[in-house]
Amino acid sequence: LQFIDELRKNPQWRTIPIIVLTGKSLTQEERVRLNMHVQKILEKSTVSRATLLREITDSIGGACKAEFRQNRET
Repeated sequence: LQFIDELRKNPQWRTIPIIVLTGKSLTQEERVRLNMHVQKILEKSTVSRATLLREITDSIGGACKAEFRQNRET
């Protein structure tokens, strides 16, 4: 959580997609706080390698498309 807070302080880094892969059981408070700043929260015990790779690919693709659109507008 501290890393995400620091990352989001820099305006240029706010659009970087973050996927949290955790082995920890998150409290409701942690989950709510993370959901405000991350694309997705995945639990190691329930996610397959294929699902993780798909989530990463989708997040990077979406971020690239958004960046491309933003650059075309400016």
